[in-house]
Amino acid sequence: MVTLHETEVDGVRCFWVETGRPTLASLLVFRFGMLDENLNESGWQHLLEHMALHDTEAGALHTNGSVSLMETVFEAHGPADAVSAHLVALSTQLAQPRFDELSRERDVLRAEADVRGSSASGRAIGWRYGATGPGVVAYSDPALGRATEDALAARAHRAFNRDNGVLMLDGPPPPGLRLHLPEGERVLPRPARPCEQPTPAAYQEEAGLVLSGVVSRTASMSISGELLRQAVADKFRHEAGTAYAPWVSYERVDAEHAVLLAGTDVQAPGRPTLVADAIEIVHSLSERGPDPDKLAEVQASQLQSLKDPYATFGVAVRAGHDYLRRRPTLTLEQMAEEIESTDVATVQQGFRELRQTLLLGVPGDAPVGTRLPVLEFTRIPPPIGGRRFRHRNWPAVSELLVMHPTQLEMRHETGSRVAVFQDLVGMFAFEDGRRHLVRSDGYGLTVDPSQWHRGQEAVAELDRVVPASLHLPHPADNLSNRPPRLGWFARWRPALTRNAVRGLVSKPALFLVFLATWIAGFVAIVKFDIHGVGPVWAVLGGAAVFGVLRSDHG
Repeated sequence: MVTLHETEVDGVRCFWVETGRPTLASLLVFRFGMLDENLNESGWQHLLEHMALHDTEAGALHTNGSVSLMETVFEAHGPADAVSAHLVALSTQLAQPRFDELSRERDVLRAEADVRGSSASGRAIGWRYGATGPGVVAYSDPALGRATEDALAARAHRAFNRDNGVLMLDGPPPPGLRLHLPEGERVLPRPARPCEQPTPAAYQEEAGLVLSGVVSRTASMSISGELLRQAVADKFRHEAGTAYAPWVSYERVDAEHAVLLAGTDVQAPGRPTLVADAIEIVHSLSERGPDPDKLAEVQASQLQSLKDPYATFGVAVRAGHDYLRRRPTLTLEQMAEEIESTDVATVQQGFRELRQTLLLGVPGDAPVGTRLPVLEFTRIPPPIGGRRFRHRNWPAVSELLVMHPTQLEMRHETGSRVAVFQDLVGMFAFEDGRRHLVRSDGYGLTVDPSQWHRGQEAVAELDRVVPASLHLPHPADNLSNRPPRLGWFARWRPALTRNAVRGLVSKPALFLVFLATWIAGFVAIVKFDIHGVGPVWAVLGGAAVFGVLRSDHG
């Protein structure tokens, strides 16, 4: 029989169970995570967590911290008196942050972001939510360069207050334990709003297969996640032999919903049928439900883990998370009942939710066909007007950068990609002069001034019209993929050839007149030495070339 105890430590709700261990484990959790940060603040919470734990681990005391989508967690384990002293010092730092190591910790987190990069699951959430709410997980702390002492202090007070936190212990609170946290308010999660786009849908993901969907936050969905992983493993590893490491993840995105994700690497032989196979997995689980025997096996495994005497701390941990959600706390028996009451119909309903909101990430060489629409940056007809900037390799590269009063346009023959300034959630400002505009739906446009005639003027205009609060200072990254400046012949030959063919097709009579005039003029000048025709030929030829290139200029 596990008894859940509930008390308070300096106004902070505390849940604990008696495990009988000679050491003490603690979790100090705050209801503030990555999804609570706008893109122009993303990384501040991670920075505060790092600074709070700097130089805290020593001897038998082990500490760690993390920032997830919904929470910031501080862990400690060791002798009870050492854990107690650590919590006193930690809460003091959280309440009144010291910024002696701000510059160094910012550099550490940038290095960590470079090594870690983005994950397939993070990118999947970004495809669903864009660059707002949960979607910021697709980015690597982009606002570290905007973090000031005043801004971080205000964030610390909002996130790390006694009403927004909970303490969980695997033993009674040590005598003299204090938590020096200020009063404040609970931070309620904002509803997670997906981008306006069709679902089910597919997108390109070179890491392999990633399938995800929005599901209700229920106890049965943890069981459903394992069943989904098993289905992916059965199809791609055990049957087809084209995968090695299937995985599953369950990410809470607001108070009522989570994103259930699963994926795997897929070797080349399995890619032609990858989309059809993935759709069949989801279809089978949502229409026929899981195999009852497999469901029973997963339930038995979870019940065993729940009732393991070494895992009883989980009762206090679950109670703490329920408290932050403003849900009733459960006993061990009630948690077991949740697992035991899950049936095929309940799991099936969860997979129906996933199927309705399915996003399927697949490598570029896995044919999607007409099974699903493919998500991509939508091109629109070119807007009228605007200041034009030609590419440095014009006319070989006909793309135009067009600056409008309210938006930036990348114009191409097939249409335009546009970023409306009022819809921006951030602008990466790289030290080398590049600017990357991020729309709320996650799509973006990059302006490299070295690639455009008068490109520095375009960047200066962007810096002026985009609010300073959205500027995200960023060091330069690898620029080896910059296209080189082409020679004169290489720049002009494609445009002349392309538009000559186009002119022959669209206006053959006019094209033949120009061609005949050029030939006649050339013969008159060279063979018959009729110099009077030369100027006429030059004017007509120049007009033709201008017309050709003007057509290419858009």
